[in-house]
Amino acid sequence: MVIYIVIAVIILIVAAANARKNSNDIKAMSLGLTGGISLAVAVLTAPYFALSYSDPFIICLKSIRYGAGSISLSVEPGIVSALELAEPLNTIYLVMLYVLYIMGPVCASLFAVSFSRSVVEWIRFRGHRKIHVFSELNSRTVAIAENLAETRPREMPVFCNDAGEGDEDLRMRARAAHALFTRRNEADLPIKKGQDYEFYIITSDVRKVLTSTAKLCDELVKKPNYDRSHVFVRFSASDSCLDLIRDLDRTYGNSVKLRPVNENDSEAACLLRKYTGRLSAAGDHNLIIVGGGEAGIALLKSSLCIMTGPESTFAVRYISKKARDEASGLKASSPGIMEKPLASYMGKDSEGGEYDIRFYPEDPEGSGLFEILSAEKTPDLVCVTGDDDEQNFSLAQRIKRFYASLSSDLSYPPIACRVVDKKLNVILGSNDGIALYGNEADRYGYDALIDPELEEEARRVHLSYMLPSMPNALDLKGEDKEKVLEDSGFYTYTNMQSSMASALSLEFRRAYILSNKPDGDKRSDKEFIRSWLDDPGKLSILGDCEHLRWNAYQRMQGWRTADAVQTGAIAASTSGRRIRSDEFMLHPALVSLEELPDAEKTTDDIKHGIDPESSGTGFVESDRVILRNLPLILGGK
Repeated sequence: MVIYIVIAVIILIVAAANARKNSNDIKAMSLGLTGGISLAVAVLTAPYFALSYSDPFIICLKSIRYGAGSISLSVEPGIVSALELAEPLNTIYLVMLYVLYIMGPVCASLFAVSFSRSVVEWIRFRGHRKIHVFSELNSRTVAIAENLAETRPREMPVFCNDAGEGDEDLRMRARAAHALFTRRNEADLPIKKGQDYEFYIITSDVRKVLTSTAKLCDELVKKPNYDRSHVFVRFSASDSCLDLIRDLDRTYGNSVKLRPVNENDSEAACLLRKYTGRLSAAGDHNLIIVGGGEAGIALLKSSLCIMTGPESTFAVRYISKKARDEASGLKASSPGIMEKPLASYMGKDSEGGEYDIRFYPEDPEGSGLFEILSAEKTPDLVCVTGDDDEQNFSLAQRIKRFYASLSSDLSYPPIACRVVDKKLNVILGSNDGIALYGNEADRYGYDALIDPELEEEARRVHLSYMLPSMPNALDLKGEDKEKVLEDSGFYTYTNMQSSMASALSLEFRRAYILSNKPDGDKRSDKEFIRSWLDDPGKLSILGDCEHLRWNAYQRMQGWRTADAVQTGAIAASTSGRRIRSDEFMLHPALVSLEELPDAEKTTDDIKHGIDPESSGTGFVESDRVILRNLPLILGGK
């Protein structure tokens, strides 16, 4: 019996050490199972061993006195009713029996609770069509979970590594969002074949984000049930680490769908979508950004990447104390967008370059702001983007009164004001005429941060490029569609981001077309758009505009114009043919349509540079193909 008990204790110690090392529910359940069974078996077999080695035993009902009271031990007949030990040596067996009779039911009960909890979690986990897995508990991940609970109740948020992380308020908010807590690591979660998963690594530590993302990707692809077509890995990232993001994509992009999440870019895109109709109306467009900062730069870049043209000039006026430094940073990160000396973009006498951007290094709180506003046309949108909430709102009110004073009917342009504090946002939200944005719930709302509708539109944009060679591309569904998207490289960082920018720009093209719909026209919006795009002249206007917009987007991403000498040095085997270089981010088509060689307008050998003898749809026709399919790409809009 002593040997048996020693073995049981060793098993318990090993199980406990293993559970502590791995710290997750599966190992904890193993501990309860091992301990419960070991102790239960010991309880059942101990009398047998005791009877074998201790003689004589007297079977009777024994009362054991303990302190001032007494405890009566009564065991079912068939094993032993009570034990009377005749030898002092066997007292140790009696003590062990009492311990085992007490600990056995306790361990069995703990095991039953642990097992029941695991079964309930397993049922909950398997009962949802999509699982959202968060690497850590923080205010941003909780905001996403809360939005998911409100908008997608059939999709489950799962928080990993909950122990010791976050404060109790965050835990309460997360539990209220019906999220499942687990001490597993992300890669330890069971992967069900055919079920959709989204893994999130959302934190402010860029190095930790990239390291954790790489580790997660390594572990995921080794899982036996891993199915790439159903797994996204989304991680927080910023423009300052684009090179690292591309390295990550080159390493893991063929194995995992990597999706960077940048809250500033998402915030800017959501804000611009609200003003689609106003900003895309015919005529010159003017966007004024007051306050600057990361939010201001993100808004400037997003507006250029999606709103350039058509049949008009698109001007951005950027007013900030640090405008000179921010302009310098933009020029360094996106050299193609600001090709003239920095001084050409500063102040009211600036030339603005090919893209009409002007930076005003002016204190928005001073009188100089209104001198600038007076010199500019009434804008389509004024956006206050500073870092101080109360100062932003006060400034937005002053701008509203300024424009109202210029109009006999007290009218003013749309004004958007960034207010991050949630409570202040609620307090100020009823103010007429100033749209507030930027609070955590909005910035980290799932539809704002992830925007699955826009991602689906981006898929259709990518498929529309393939229509000349695959006429049924837009009709593909399910696994067939995913296979084509993966084989054609849609899920690489470069292609997916570019397609999303294209999809968002099409919403502005749609609004521009509908702004020309005559009053009383009884055709549906879709019918009117199709008739408009059937006109070669009008289609040409939008197509030329799309090439200009694509130029702006590529340059904002850091691409530069490549000539035959540059690309020839990279790939001499092309015999002087103009090709692109993804590694060095050089692209010979980053020129105006007038500068684009006629051969490349009709035959795209740049995109097919791997095989110089191949020919694809030219740049001009590619833009036309997307525009003709605008109603299909935007779905029911």
